[in-house]
Amino acid sequence: MEGKNYADAIVLQKNDGIFPESVFVNLQHTTRFALDIGGSLAKLVYISDIKRKRTRVSISLDESQDVNDEHHLYKVEQGDEKCTRLHFIKFETKYIESFLDFIKAHLTQDHEKMKNKIVKATGGGAHKYKDLIESKLGCKVDKEDEMSCLIKGCSFLMKNVPEEIFIYRQGVTPEYRYVTVTDTDRYPFLLVNIGSGVSMLKVESETKYERIAGTAMGGGTFWGLGSLLTQAKVTDYCRDRYIS
Repeated sequence: MEGKNYADAIVLQKNDGIFPESVFVNLQHTTRFALDIGGSLAKLVYISDIKRKRTRVSISLDESQDVNDEHHLYKVEQGDEKCTRLHFIKFETKYIESFLDFIKAHLTQDHEKMKNKIVKATGGGAHKYKDLIESKLGCKVDKEDEMSCLIKGCSFLMKNVPEEIFIYRQGVTPEYRYVTVTDTDRYPFLLVNIGSGVSMLKVESETKYERIAGTAMGGGTFWGLGSLLTQAKVTDYCRDRYIS
């Protein structure tokens, strides 16, 4: 495999337990954020409003010029444009307390302002770390059902992101063939969610689904065996060794 087409988890600096600020792009402009805290990895998604430069080019014509004239002049205008960015960050769940300290220092410094704020959270850690999150950030945690969030997220991606779905064919060139899914053929589908464990769900709509199979053996098993065999300290090391 040439190069990487996947994202690494955040690695904390060895001794001081500080997250690299360069990872959290536009964090100071964040308007809302949510957490998915799993057994091995925690995921943060946040939305930020930023300004960017935008250039507009138009044809500048006087009364004597024709729009098809090759010698007409162009008018160039520059200005600021407000846009919204969606950011995804993942890190190992064992660093959740250091992560919350980072968020508190950079995003939620004023506990008074956070008193009536609600942070959406899902995953097993939303229950396990609820009190820790509320005490650190000074807000309320609203726990969401993990499977419901997962299915609504998949449906959103399939509906709104072009070429989000592909068919993998080993030994064929190209191995990945992207397909378009319409509203009429989106359901039903089998959703295989590989986390610390594995769950398989039959999905008939955003609100109608059932778990049909699963196993406790998954990413947690891979990480545990990999750390024993290689003395790895981070999950990405095991993944990289497997790929290579």
